[in-house]
Parts: sequence; structure tokens; C-alpha cells
Amino acid sequence: MIRFILNFLFLICPILSHAQSSTPISVPSFPSLNNVTTPTSTNTGTTTGVPTYPPLAIDPPAAKPTVTTDPVAPPVPGVTAPKYIEYQSFCRMHEYEQVQYLSDTLKEKRLQLLQDKLKAEPESIKIKTRLLKEYVDQKKTKEAEETLRQIRAMKVATTDIQYAESIFSFGKSDKKAARDLLLKILQDQPKNVEALKLLAEVHKSEANYYEYTAIYYDLLKLTRENYDEQLCESLTLDSHYTEAEKFCVKGSLEKKNPNFSIYLGIAAREKDNYKEAQTQFANSLKIKETEMGHVCSGEISILLKNNTAAQESFKKALEISSKSLRAQVALAWAYFNDKNRDKALVAFTNACALSKKSVTDLRLALKTLIQEKSDMIRAYSAQTERCLNN
Repeated sequence: MIRFILNFLFLICPILSHAQSSTPISVPSFPSLNNVTTPTSTNTGTTTGVPTYPPLAIDPPAAKPTVTTDPVAPPVPGVTAPKYIEYQSFCRMHEYEQVQYLSDTLKEKRLQLLQDKLKAEPESIKIKTRLLKEYVDQKKTKEAEETLRQIRAMKVATTDIQYAESIFSFGKSDKKAARDLLLKILQDQPKNVEALKLLAEVHKSEANYYEYTAIYYDLLKLTRENYDEQLCESLTLDSHYTEAEKFCVKGSLEKKNPNFSIYLGIAAREKDNYKEAQTQFANSLKIKETEMGHVCSGEISILLKNNTAAQESFKKALEISSKSLRAQVALAWAYFNDKNRDKALVAFTNACALSKKSVTDLRLALKTLIQEKSDMIRAYSAQTERCLNN
């Protein structure tokens, strides 16, 4: 039922789908410098032609086969209908908590802090590598390239250079290169924690939660760090709700991190327990108001047929992250399905300013207006053309 409702009401563009895997989750994409073919993942969490990182001792739950379909959006006169991957929800990832979405002032402070540390320790490969990652996270391509060149010129271990190169490769979406480099490091240093964590992020960006989980189970044995949040998230996204619950509940009881309650809410929502999901998302917002918390709350309000509450949630999400495409598109649909077509058009227009991919939603809205013989057809048609051509 949830899939039918969301596909019908929203059919939000592919970047909002948890099923797509072309955009890194934690490290933003750089324009690809070479033509790279991303390996095809199987339903067991392995990657064709590429060795995967095996668990050391504790095995996570067995991988769950997944089934996807490619429903076709209803055609709009004069427009070729694109295809989409079926998805359960647009509220699954902390997409808009990435470094690239921070304020310019905060991003500059982060860089300045690292640059000051590097001045005090100019030969520190650790600080230099951290600065490289910050440039990658902020999508500062030229600065990242120059920092990588400096690291290559340093007299450091080969594995240090390989790790830096893997960060850069991952940043420009060359996941195969990043994975291969990390596996080389782990062949020589199987307990290299930083390499393991980055390899986990590569798997996560490809929605390969089985391998992601396996690595964090191993990290539990290797370090004394707390990985409850990572395991709560990965096991929930892999639909192992019972296993995830022990990590999510433990973290949520501390009432310090809103993400635990968010993933408890996601698990409840995906089991069609909307009231429990609503409670968990509300709990997360009591700890801290986040873009994801409000988006998830808005989605539940839609499912509970409370369009007014949904609109308020999506607007609050946009107050926190004005670049949240999913919140902007969701707000547009909440207005549209509430027959407030003027406000919906404004929201669709704002979404187009964030990404041309949102033209998909305008096309679907236009189709509905044509069927209704609405007097808004001309306005929506004109905006669709502007979205495509600007």
C-alpha cells in the first residue's frame, strides 16, 4: 500500500529514491574525469568482478533478496515518459546533512581550522589527508586535486597515498577505483580502521548494506568505538528490523542523537505502523530538529491523510535546509493534492531552481491538469518548458 500511495502522490525524482546508487551518500560527487563503468551489484551484496571485504568473525544477518520494477510515468502530450525505479519512501537517507549543504560560513571555518593545524604540523599526513577529504566533501575540486598532488609528493607510506587517492576517487564517483585502492590497503593492513570505514561508505553509496553492515560488525571487534548509529541505520535500510532494534533502541534511550528515533520510525513506517512511526519522528524532533526528521514527519502526515500537517513539516524542513530538493518537491505535491495549484506551482518552480530533474514532477502535475481541463494548464506548461531549458 505504501508503495502505491507514494508512487501515485509523489513519484519523486530518482535522487529521492533509496534504490538509486549513483550519488555518494557521505561524499559528494565530483565531475567524472574518466569514463568509468560502475560494477553491477547482485542481490547478495557482492559486486561482480570485484572482491568484497569478508567479515572477520561475526556475521551480520543474511542478505535479503530485493526485487525492483521499472514503472513508467504516465505520458504527457508531447513529452517522452521517463522510467523510474520503484521505491518505498523518499525519507530514508540523511542526504541534506552532508558537508556540501552547510552554510558557507561554517564550511570556511572548517577549512580554516584544518589549515591552521597544518601550519603547526606541515608534515602531518593525517591532517593533510583530512584537509583533502574536507575539500572533497565541499566539492572544491581544484583544491582537492592540489592537495592530492602535495600528498603524493610527501615521503610517506604507500598505503597513506593509496588512502588519499581512494578519497579523491570516491569523491569523483569512481567507486571501483576507490574500492580497489582500499582493498589493496586492507590486504597489507587488514585492521586499518580508516580504510575499513571508507570502504563501508563506498558500499553504502551503492545501497550495498550487507557489506556495509559486515564491516561495522568487524569494527566492533577491532576498536572500542561505538558504532550503534551505523548499525542501526544499515540494518534498518536492509530491512533487518529485529536486529536493528537493539542498536536503535539503545541509542534512542540516551536522547542525544535524533537519528536513532528516525530509524525506529522508518522501521515502523515500512511495517505500515504509521502511528508508531509518527511518534518516533516526533521523538527525534524533540532531541533536535533536522531536515530528515521533518521530511519523515511530513511523509507520515501524507499517509495519514493530513495534508495541512504535511505542508508545515516540509516547510520546516526547508527552513533547516533550503537546498532540500525532496522537501521542496514534497511540498509542491502536498499543495497540489490539496487543490492549491498556485502555491504548488511556486513550489515546483523552486524545485526546478534546485534541480532540473524535478521537471518529472511538473510533467505528472501537468498530466493531471490536462485530464481535469484545468485553467492552470498554460501556466504549468510554460513552467515545464522553462525548467527544461533554463
